[in-house]
Amino acid sequence: MDKNNPGFTLFLDKNSGRVYKAYHKKVNQLIYWIAFALVLALLRSIQSLNLPAGTPLALSILLLLELTISFFTGYRLYKSYYFKNLKEVFFDQTRLQEYIISGKRMLKIDLIATVSSFVVFVLSLVLFLFTYWIIWYLLSFLMLVLTAYMLCSFSRDRFKLYKHK
Repeated sequence: MDKNNPGFTLFLDKNSGRVYKAYHKKVNQLIYWIAFALVLALLRSIQSLNLPAGTPLALSILLLLELTISFFTGYRLYKSYYFKNLKEVFFDQTRLQEYIISGKRMLKIDLIATVSSFVVFVLSLVLFLFTYWIIWYLLSFLMLVLTAYMLCSFSRDRFKLYKHK
């Protein structure tokens, strides 16, 4: 992928047989670095905080809120990232097969990244349950948002497509 040429994702509508292309958004580097500095400053200011989880009920509610909000956030981020500018594209069968082959490679990478982010979520959640340190809780929340975001790209049909190839 070229620096000036944004990547894209192809979506195949199984019912109609149409292929849609969604270009990836460019990230504004200035906003990224400003946000990074602000988050770093925020994390340094709250690093000594511990969340009081006095009762198992309070802890359960906190974890349930984390699950709900993170999955909803990951889903909304995925939808806003990919489904804004869908354009129908037309390929011959040979070109479509080339994209399917390269998509199989991307499926493996996506699967490894999703499992890795889920493992980091579990580890940070376990560390939070032992220490009640807010940084572990925020990391587990972030990893669950990332996992939910990546899970949206997996469908049964995507796995079936590569199972037969």
